[in-house]
Amino acid sequence: MKKVKLRTRLFYKNITMTSVPSVIVAIKVSKRTGVCRLKIKCIDQKLQLRASDIDLFFVVQKDRGENDSNNKKREEILCVITNDNKSGFYDDPTYGHKWTDLKDRFGTFLKTCFEDDDGNMGKSYDEIVVERKGGRTYNFDFTVRYKKDGQEAYVIKKLEFKKGKSVESLPQILSIPVGNKEFDILPQSDLYSRVFYDRYLSDYVKLHEDESIVVPCRQEYEKHIVAVKPATPFFRALYDADNRDDIGFKTAKNAIVKTSISEYLAENVVKERVAFDVVQKKLQDTQSGKTFVMWNGKEFVRHAFEADDFRLTGDLRIARGNTVVFETVKRGSVSCLLRWKNRMGVMNPAWQISYSSVK
Repeated sequence: MKKVKLRTRLFYKNITMTSVPSVIVAIKVSKRTGVCRLKIKCIDQKLQLRASDIDLFFVVQKDRGENDSNNKKREEILCVITNDNKSGFYDDPTYGHKWTDLKDRFGTFLKTCFEDDDGNMGKSYDEIVVERKGGRTYNFDFTVRYKKDGQEAYVIKKLEFKKGKSVESLPQILSIPVGNKEFDILPQSDLYSRVFYDRYLSDYVKLHEDESIVVPCRQEYEKHIVAVKPATPFFRALYDADNRDDIGFKTAKNAIVKTSISEYLAENVVKERVAFDVVQKKLQDTQSGKTFVMWNGKEFVRHAFEADDFRLTGDLRIARGNTVVFETVKRGSVSCLLRWKNRMGVMNPAWQISYSSVK
């Protein structure tokens, strides 16, 4: 076998923890030199923890705009307290005791997960490694590996961290972009993003009173509406306009978008047209076998779904003009809220999915 040299565009020195995840996004081998170039994207490369960040677990955060950033920091903290016993955070004179307290509580939780599994009778471990996942590629946050003498004794493949009292208190257990072909509630020809483009987008753009904003063709619109950040001048103009302190504009814009959602659901989401089997399969595939670790402010609580939790009856209803509610055979419900994740009417329409065991 021919040896090849590896040269990375992005390199981290002295990384011994698995809490800094990376994704290889491109591989190219030179025919002339045999050098393999890897373009590596590291998740949260700018994320730097401070000792005071431990209060994200113990103090209520009032700025909802920081929710995403705060959640990423909480996930990183769980990696640190599991994988790095020599972190200087434990010695901090102000926050060190909180780091130690959380480490002990999370360690107890992971120990309980191992002992509660019937398949672990007689097994033991001497090391726990928490690998951070997350991002659009995964529908969970961590993989936890229990090792004995360097060998795997047990693996929790899917561990999802959530801050809240229970799974049912969460506004979301799963988010799926509109247009995801594994979650075609309705035929692709009736996607919400297409209906919005055809019937509502022009009225929305007119609100800007800017002739330089040119609506792209539908193919171009659908290509870029799923981007994380504005990728074209058209989306940049909509995004920047949404930052303006113009109450009249935002009120009119929000009215158009809310009407588009309520009319879309009323006209399209009916039992005869909805693909119940697709909805059920996606929920079972992503949520079955996943362990939720809930932090309620005092302790970590475990919750796990079973496949039957998402077995649908074939009944549905529309709630609040923006949510499709599916009933389950276990007398529970799955709610699919249709909303825009990145500025209302601008980018990323998605289904925000939550669960309740009571109708």
